[in-house]
Amino acid sequence: MTVKKILKIILCIFGALVILLLAAVGFFVYLLDYQVRTVDQAESPDGTYELLLQSVGSPLFFSSADGRLVLKQGKEKIAERDFTLYDDGGSVRADIWQVTWLQEFVRIRISGSEQNDEWIEITYDGKFFSQYPARKGTETEAEAGTEQEAETGAEAAAKQEKEQAYGEEESEGTAEQTYGEEESEGTAEQTYGEGEAAQLSEQQEEGETYSAEELEEAAEEQHMNQQLKQLKIKKGYWTIYDTCFQEEGYSFTEDYDAKGNSRAILKEDETSVEYLVYDRESPNGLCGLYVYYRAPRAADGSWSPMDAEILDIYAYVYAGDSVISSGKTGWSDAGSEEYRDATGE
Repeated sequence: MTVKKILKIILCIFGALVILLLAAVGFFVYLLDYQVRTVDQAESPDGTYELLLQSVGSPLFFSSADGRLVLKQGKEKIAERDFTLYDDGGSVRADIWQVTWLQEFVRIRISGSEQNDEWIEITYDGKFFSQYPARKGTETEAEAGTEQEAETGAEAAAKQEKEQAYGEEESEGTAEQTYGEEESEGTAEQTYGEGEAAQLSEQQEEGETYSAEELEEAAEEQHMNQQLKQLKIKKGYWTIYDTCFQEEGYSFTEDYDAKGNSRAILKEDETSVEYLVYDRESPNGLCGLYVYYRAPRAADGSWSPMDAEILDIYAYVYAGDSVISSGKTGWSDAGSEEYRDATGE
């Protein structure tokens, strides 16, 4: 056998090994990044729609996992939505989601040990609204922000318009705080709430002065606290709905009054509207207090909170993520003993 033939054989073997290696790498990359598997599915109560939970690839060690939601009507795919799961290296599986079928859309809650819950709402015509989570221990959910890619209808438009017009105002009985961060010639201007402004003014009158950096840090801290409070309020709405109203067939529609204060419409018909409103924090600071109202509709279909009656007042307990009904139908009512113990009233 000549040297030339030997070299050819060696090259062929080497080429075959390279091909096998590339194929193995390609297969590994496919499994890691591209393989799509359906891990769970949910069907609407009337059997019209089917929602698939799919994993896309596989997490590497303790990395995040990619998932996909697919809404189908029969064999037709209506919508497809990708998401990322932060769950200490856990894969996308059946126990990380919760599905609620509502009249106009399906609501999905994605839960992971390293993230706040992610809410995804997909309408039956294929459009969606998503609230993205934050990694726990890093940025807040408010910093991560919300994405509104395809909201439609009067509710979505009104919500966006009111949020832009009013910002994040607290509901009745709480102080309003407005923050801005307008940079000018290397410094930042902040507009504080009345309490913060009065405190800074009093301290400056006593001879204390603050640099632009200190003022900016104070504004950022106050802004962060306000964002976290709004998230806590929103979580209270959903927890009360899940605990007290979902199984009774009530809907959940986020709404805002003329001042931009949030509320949740739970039930409405031709004669009345039932809704939930965040009122204030409990005296001991351990609960959020929410009032359940019913307002009658006028002949023209309009209604006013001024005419509403109280059906109950709920305490959302922060520590246990639980709900306590007070049984109160008036502001002067004492409420249940459990409610009083939890709220400090």
